[in-house]
Amino acid sequence: MPFVMEYTDENDTTYPESYWIIRYYSANDPARTGTIHFFGFSSIEKFDVIPESVGIGNRQYQVTDPAVFDAYFGKAGLVNAFAYLTILETMALAIDDFFATASQLSQLKPQGAELGSQGTSRLIITFPAAVEIQPTGNLESGMHIYINSIEATINAASRNGPHTEVYYDLDEEAGPADVVTWAYDAVNGFLEDAGGLALQSYLNKTVLNTVGEYWQFDEASNSGQFAIHF
Repeated sequence: MPFVMEYTDENDTTYPESYWIIRYYSANDPARTGTIHFFGFSSIEKFDVIPESVGIGNRQYQVTDPAVFDAYFGKAGLVNAFAYLTILETMALAIDDFFATASQLSQLKPQGAELGSQGTSRLIITFPAAVEIQPTGNLESGMHIYINSIEATINAASRNGPHTEVYYDLDEEAGPADVVTWAYDAVNGFLEDAGGLALQSYLNKTVLNTVGEYWQFDEASNSGQFAIHF
């Protein structure tokens, strides 16, 4: 989850790429029962850019078996948030075949993006867990970075050691007053989480521009000394 699938509502309106997420869930620990609520939206664009106050449908799954509750809801304190939501989605798939034909996307979401701390042309996107690449893919495909609404050219892409940061080196440099945004198209991209689920698309995400807030040196051998006198 999110799940992306073709869906026809009760009015016979068909949504070719409806977007379904866990909107909320509740657990009764003493009774060892729980409920998971899925809400559907007409598309990921509608949900991501202009969230709809009313979706196109909803599904509700109730857990009344204590053993099933322990197997799913009971893992909340053992895993991180996005992994726990994936566990709940797996439970829904086991109970009902409503999402059987859907494409399941990762719950892993970026924590933020910044440009400036490692130079005026390196964008850093940070995730709470490792970002992997499909075996035949790369980091660049599907990624679009804009400086003042003009798409920049990506020269290279890489990751840090734990793969929680993805670096994009641009052909253009950003200035302190420039507005930098990014978007990721999952259809043409190859990014996935550690469990092999593809990352979902992201549109018009704002980058924190810190250009000018850091001292930058052209050579590693350069050094400087600063003193403040009162």
